[in-house]
Amino acid sequence: MKSNIGDIATRIYDNEFADAPTELDREFRIEYISGWLEANIGQLNNLTYQSWGTHDTFLQEEENIFTQLYLKDYYTRQARNVLMGSATGGLNWTRLTEGDTTIVRSNTIDVAREYKQLAKLAADELKDLVYSYNSYQAMPNQVAGFDGGIPPCNTGEIN
Repeated sequence: MKSNIGDIATRIYDNEFADAPTELDREFRIEYISGWLEANIGQLNNLTYQSWGTHDTFLQEEENIFTQLYLKDYYTRQARNVLMGSATGGLNWTRLTEGDTTIVRSNTIDVAREYKQLAKLAADELKDLVYSYNSYQAMPNQVAGFDGGIPPCNTGEIN
């Protein structure tokens, strides 16, 4: 199956997020992902030793690598945003108690840590996909003997 950048962006959104309250919001988010993919196609080229363009179609292997590349960046950015939000203001409470009522809120450090863990998992998956892709796409430097498809000639001479 071949995909273009728009197809990849749609699958990333539908498979990983799919939380838009309206169809218009969904389209905006898919456009954002598509823009990110177009802007970062050079990273895909560096990882796969290819020269993809924004109008090319990608096989499933390249799509999977591109998806993990996006997810790694997304989760890293989310962790940074959470930490920036806690550093630039806001109340840093995690537990409020008044009378018999208690409200507990997640600690921003814990949330950022979870995003960093997700980014690490995406990076590990990306590393494995790139390794497999480059290993199976590799061509031998030299082909000789039976590897080349031509059996060696037996002339009967002993050297």
